[in-house]
Amino acid sequence: PMSDATDKPPPLRPKVKVTVSGFTIEKPKVIKPSGEFTEFCSLSKLKSLGCVRSPIEGRDITVWMINGNNKQIYAMDSVCYHAGGPLDEGNIEELGNRKCVVVCPWHRYKIDLENGEGLYSDSNGVTCSKGIKQRTHQVKVNSESDKVFVKVDCYIEEDKVGEKIASDDYAYSNLWKISKSSKVQKSEIPMHSSRSIQYPDEQQQEK
Repeated sequence: PMSDATDKPPPLRPKVKVTVSGFTIEKPKVIKPSGEFTEFCSLSKLKSLGCVRSPIEGRDITVWMINGNNKQIYAMDSVCYHAGGPLDEGNIEELGNRKCVVVCPWHRYKIDLENGEGLYSDSNGVTCSKGIKQRTHQVKVNSESDKVFVKVDCYIEEDKVGEKIASDDYAYSNLWKISKSSKVQKSEIPMHSSRSIQYPDEQQQEK
């Protein structure tokens, strides 16, 4: 038996759009990645903060640096595959022989930063894998230019590019937009969306 929450698949995001509290929320079209390393952030910023979250080529990605070590830098989808939690706010822990495990702050799902495996400890304390659940991305640094670069990987259903991974369902959640207006309270938005939705200001709401 698993010691953390039951590993049930999250509800799928709507493919086109959904109305929440009078707002129409549209999912952006998946952008086919360039296949090239793209500048993500400065190396000094990453070293100072420990992790940096940002959209890149249309995808929500976080880059982590462990203990200020240039040789321990990992890039992965920012949003947890289970229920859309913000992994950039999670702690980095060791689990068995896995040294770089991010723990989702919402439901404590554990993910190996090196390969995106979902992990759990069984009743005997043995670390077990659920398989690849979170999409990882290639990352490299240039110390001379003080830059971090990421090569985005993704799954594009229409073009049959890549292989689908559980985190793909949430990879674009912070890029969803509210396009129609009506009075709305943040508490009315489902929790897994409240972090990502860009709320219109009062003037826009009154239109």
